[in-house]
Amino acid sequence: MFRADGTPGGVVQIARRGQAAPGGGAVLDLLGNSNAVSLNESGQIAFVAGLAPTVGGPYIGGAVYVGDGGALTEVA
Repeated sequence: MFRADGTPGGVVQIARRGQAAPGGGAVLDLLGNSNAVSLNESGQIAFVAGLAPTVGGPYIGGAVYVGDGGALTEVA
């Protein structure tokens, strides 16, 4: 998942498959559809993602995260 502001070099990676998840495990995949993603005026993106215990591991559940290009924050 990326965010862009329309300027040269203005593309920021928010989350990627296999990225370390807060609290342990790895981001497995985005869940839901485009309605499961929200952007605020500060450039933070909230989204639902599936989790795996390790990169390439089985699905173990889902969580809601917020990211702005730095570390992800688990919301629920």
